[in-house]
Amino acid sequence: MDKQIAGSIALLLWKLVEFYGHDAGKNFGTLGIDWELLAREDGRISYELYDDMLAITEALITEPGAGLTVTNFWHPSTLGALGYAMLSSSNLRVAIDRLIRFQAVEATESAIIKEETNTGLVLYNEGFRHQNNQHPLLVDIAISIWLHICRFNIGEVFDPVEVNLMRAKPENPGKYYAFYRCPINFGAARNSLVLPQELLDKPLAVGNKQLAQMHDQVLQRYLDEHARGVVTSKVRASIISHLPCGDFNKELVASELCMSSRTLQRKLEDEDTTYNDVLNDTRRELALRYIKEDSLPLTEISFLLGFSDSAAFSRAFKRWTGVAPGSYLQQEE
Repeated sequence: MDKQIAGSIALLLWKLVEFYGHDAGKNFGTLGIDWELLAREDGRISYELYDDMLAITEALITEPGAGLTVTNFWHPSTLGALGYAMLSSSNLRVAIDRLIRFQAVEATESAIIKEETNTGLVLYNEGFRHQNNQHPLLVDIAISIWLHICRFNIGEVFDPVEVNLMRAKPENPGKYYAFYRCPINFGAARNSLVLPQELLDKPLAVGNKQLAQMHDQVLQRYLDEHARGVVTSKVRASIISHLPCGDFNKELVASELCMSSRTLQRKLEDEDTTYNDVLNDTRRELALRYIKEDSLPLTEISFLLGFSDSAAFSRAFKRWTGVAPGSYLQQEE
């Protein structure tokens, strides 16, 4: 999986810069970044660009606690399906588990960890950007959003047990105490948020198991797709677009990806697969999905998967599953 971060998360830096009266378009435009790129539903940028955005933001905004302000801009949609999955979780512990399980969907290098202690549930990001004490702004953004998510779900009355910050205590730490409303240990060995155990299992009024599972499926599909590898995913997308017409081959797919068929094969081998494997796996996955849809006859499924006729599809299906399409449906029932 490429080392990338969701544009919606990077957009928080854009909004923070504007909140403090600076021209975000002008400052981030020097990096070739614009609002439209970050605001796209599928918008993602490299960590290299994100680090450059962070450096610009830190140079423009030096006020201690400025990062806490991003909670004014955060919404469940900032984290896409993950945000809504957390919002529909049965309790905060489940929501936090989802955050940890699917964090790579939003930021591939994210390393959020939880620890169960007698003091409370300790939440921290062990990534070097969060624990080297060089980016207090980033730490403030992360920890304040974690707490904001909890308050968004359970109510503003929710307060942590304590907050630990590696940064030195500011001359005026009032903004920190006003936001966190708990003991804050400045100069700590690690940046972390400690949450009260007794409130983590409290049922949430907005919890909805069906909605949460629906969003889980979206998130898991994303992880599965990207686990295949970048080139594999692109080949699979190209194959899917051509399957109904049936008139395509490895050379055509390679040409669409702006490479020779030999280069394509080498790149797929680097991802431990081959063109034929991707084609076969794609057809099998789609076949299993289509076969469960009662409205689709075998002739149409055969067409959608690029087979010459339903007999050819049935032979392939039996090779994949060991049974004919009709028998497979009876087993499912």
